[in-house]
This record gives sequence, structure tokens and C-alpha cells, in this order.
Amino acid sequence: MKDEDDLRELRELLQQYAEATAEERNHLRPGVERAISNVLPGLLDTADARFFNGDYLKDMFDQCTKRALARPDLSPDRKINAREDWDDFIAFFNAAKQWQVPKLAAHAFEMTMLGIFAGLRAGLNPVEIDELRAKFLSERQRKVAEKGVEDRRNKEWRKFAKDETVRLHSINPLLTLTDITEKIIKAWEPLKFEKVKQQQLFRYLSRLLDKGELPSSITRRARKT
Repeated sequence: MKDEDDLRELRELLQQYAEATAEERNHLRPGVERAISNVLPGLLDTADARFFNGDYLKDMFDQCTKRALARPDLSPDRKINAREDWDDFIAFFNAAKQWQVPKLAAHAFEMTMLGIFAGLRAGLNPVEIDELRAKFLSERQRKVAEKGVEDRRNKEWRKFAKDETVRLHSINPLLTLTDITEKIIKAWEPLKFEKVKQQQLFRYLSRLLDKGELPSSITRRARKT
């Protein structure tokens, strides 16, 4: 009889919870969780564990992929995309499982699940999904390309500045960081790579000095005018 009462209470609470506003759900949640534990002891602990360790996400992604591959209306190209997405997901998933901070991985798993739920609720058809995927990939590739160009540009002037600082200091240890900065500005003037202004160069060399990547005997003392 008690089991029937517990089950009846759970059904009533779940109905209230489904019809409640977000604010009302905050008040109802403890009672719902207590009712679930009375009917199915240990269920919430197991669900929480699977939720935060990513098992729930992996199962959900696996089921979505299997359903996509089983659809008769999905073209072979789209099924290939589904398999590729699964392979990429597994690679990222396994990498996240190795993170040193489990809480960060749990947040990543939760965020991914929210994304899946949002996509399911949107009810996109295969064509719309492909368009969204193509847009994401093109934007991602553009950002990667832009970052690569920026990194190459930064790498050239940074490497030159660091090497030249070490060289100038070895020739004349009395040169201050200000002196070295001025000499580098003049030295790289004819060179064909993107450069920065003197103030930014000085800040960059100062950071290298702070991190111990330049000889500690270099002084920053600016020349008085």
C-alpha cells in the first residue's frame, strides 16, 4: 500500500512540475527528488554520476547517430557526415575524459547535451542541419586561418626581437632595455615582415624579462631626456 501511495505522490508531483513555471520548479524540485528516491532508491545518484561523467551524453549521441544512419530518407553523403560527426565526437569525448579537472569536463558534457536538446527541439530537417553544419565549419575554418596568419605574423617579429635582444646584450651588456628597443626598431626597418611600434615592443621584451626568457642582467632603466 505504501508503494502505491509513493507512486501516486510521484505522479502528482511530476504533473505539477511539468505545468509549473521556472520559479515554481525551484520550490517543487526537492519534493520531486524525494518522491523519486522513495519509489526508485539510488536512481538519482546513478543518474547524476552518468550525467557528470559523460556516459549519458555518449549514450545519447550514440542513439542519435544510429537513428540517423537508419533513416531511409537520409542520403549516403549525409550518413557519411553522421559517421564523421560520431568519430569527431568520440575523439573530443575521450580527450575531455582525460582532463585534470573533472568539473570542467562535466560542464563540457552538460553544455553539449544542451546543444543536442536545442537542436532536437528546433526540429530541423536534414537540409537545414547540413546548412547549419556547413556554416559552422566555414566560420571555424575562417577563424583558424585568421589565427594562423596572425600567429605567423606575430612569430616573425617576436622571434627577431628576442634573438636580437640577446645578441645586442652580449655585445654590449650596458645597453638598457630602452636602448635595445630603439636599436631593434632601426634594425628591422628594412625587413619584410609585420612589425609593432616601439612601445609595444618594449612591453613584449619586458614580459620576456619577467618570465626569465631574457638575461636577468638587462636593466629596464629608460634613458632620461
